[in-house]
Amino acid sequence: MKILYFFFIFLIAHLSPVFAVESPQLSEKLRQNAEEHLKVEVIHVEHQNFSHQAYVEIYVKARVKVLSVKRSRNALKYNYQINLNYLHHYKQQEDGKPAPGPSILPILENGQILIVFLNKIEGMRNTYKPAALGRSFQF
Repeated sequence: MKILYFFFIFLIAHLSPVFAVESPQLSEKLRQNAEEHLKVEVIHVEHQNFSHQAYVEIYVKARVKVLSVKRSRNALKYNYQINLNYLHHYKQQEDGKPAPGPSILPILENGQILIVFLNKIEGMRNTYKPAALGRSFQF
């Protein structure tokens, strides 16, 4: 019985990332509740790679310029520049491709124009984070 219990725990721990996909309904709800719904242009990107073993983890810091505002709880306006911080991460399969799981936030590039759903990071001036998991950006 004890072996069966440990086997069950092992299965849950190793298979849960496969089923940890956000539903379209959850993503839509998070988008609707996002503080900011903006169209932005990426003007500068920096990233640091903290990948290890089977996990890809890249910390991304981007500077973006607001091109238009659909909704803003923080009174953002056209031409404002804000910081966007997030983690691009996923578990890597043996072939180097991402393992099945939730949507992955892309690494932004200079010059890209996109729609974003963001929330302010408390305690950090003018700095925001993705609000709708892997579906926070629309290209």
